[in-house]
Amino acid sequence: MRTTIFLIVIALMLQLSSCEETGEKGSLVVTGVSAVSEAAPLAISPMKIQTNSTVNVMHPSDIKFFVTEFWVAKELVDKGVTDDFKWYKIGESNALKSVSEYYFETDDLPEGTYQSIKLVFKNIVQREAIYQNNSSQLVVMQSSLDETTCPDDKIITNCFSKKGNFVVQQGVFQLASSGETIRGFKVKAGETTTIKWMLGAPGAQLTDCSFEWVDSNSNGQWDCGIDSNQNTQCKVNMPMFTFQVDDGEEEPVEEDFVLTPNAVTDLDGFTYYSVKIGDQIWLASNLRTRYLNDNTFIANRLDSMAWSDAGFRLQEPSQTVYNGNSELLQNYYGRLYNGYAIKTGKLCPQGWHVPTIDEWKKLFNHLGENAGGKMKEPGFDNWKSPNEGGNNLSRFWALPAGRRFINSQFTDLGESAWWWTSTVYGEGMLEVIKLGHSTNMPVHSIPDTRFDPAFGASCRCIKD
Repeated sequence: MRTTIFLIVIALMLQLSSCEETGEKGSLVVTGVSAVSEAAPLAISPMKIQTNSTVNVMHPSDIKFFVTEFWVAKELVDKGVTDDFKWYKIGESNALKSVSEYYFETDDLPEGTYQSIKLVFKNIVQREAIYQNNSSQLVVMQSSLDETTCPDDKIITNCFSKKGNFVVQQGVFQLASSGETIRGFKVKAGETTTIKWMLGAPGAQLTDCSFEWVDSNSNGQWDCGIDSNQNTQCKVNMPMFTFQVDDGEEEPVEEDFVLTPNAVTDLDGFTYYSVKIGDQIWLASNLRTRYLNDNTFIANRLDSMAWSDAGFRLQEPSQTVYNGNSELLQNYYGRLYNGYAIKTGKLCPQGWHVPTIDEWKKLFNHLGENAGGKMKEPGFDNWKSPNEGGNNLSRFWALPAGRRFINSQFTDLGESAWWWTSTVYGEGMLEVIKLGHSTNMPVHSIPDTRFDPAFGASCRCIKD
């Protein structure tokens, strides 16, 4: 049986403070696999660029950590709970290593369900990056985990559970980030359990991300405390650590919330992850294409008059990026489409379609309590506070992409996600889905969620 533990890292800054039992024993093997995606945007160290500085566009090729100890516990880490847990050390190290190089093994871990993980780090992270215009040239960049100082011997400890990422203060767990969560795993007597530690979203590549390195004195070397990184962009917005656990059983078990990389590519060349939720398969990000699936180009009508005219008089498909902002915004939030693009029946890639209101309801019913929270990206990097319930346990990765009114005004970026359905209401209106920052449940089937097709909203496709 295979269980996947997701430790979502909203920033690669781990504000990482410590922590045996009789009975039948199982054994646990912890191995690493290749780093497969940028775990998070590189932290930005603001500084004024000097006249003799050089700005280089770089792609990360590897990230190394100094993990000194790896612990697990059966108890559940939660806010306000005293750290009197029975922690089991399953490995230690004394070197700066890529995730793929860590290997821990223990023969005496008691069987049972383990709900929490504790990682102990030295305050150092090393990024290796290549030039965009010269992939054969490598630059090594060392800094502290939070990018505010140079490396030192400070020990930083974080404890993770399904409740989030915690630090220990005066013997009590205090929440550091609700967005960094894991699921528990089981160890059975006499069986070997393997944990594979992956950096990033499955199937993606570190080099899918880029950033600008400000080489302050143009010497071609990283100078900690002097140089800085800025303007990080990633093609795939799925920051996370992934711990994949195999408990030794051979029979496959159907899982929920399973991500599949490179599930489909649209006619614009954009490739999407898919996520299995119940018996439905959804795209794990909003649609970004400028083409219908019959290769018809959808006009980009950023201009106010053009958008309104297409909606009222022409009644033609239109698409645009929110406020006409950068390609990064398009890649991150997706494009906004008017309802006439939805009504073509050809907006989603072949084999996929715009979901009906009933298909959306089926999703919400399957997710149950806190359905909207399970869909939303956690934290406040993109969602405004309070981002009620946001934990992305479903891997749906909902982002507040906003909407566009008939009169062409853009609104709600950072506050709400709006998705079209293919369900017609009344005389030509379409049902839409709203998920706001202050609620943990989606809203639908009310007057406010029935749009004239001249409106603009996001599209999330579901597999046929």
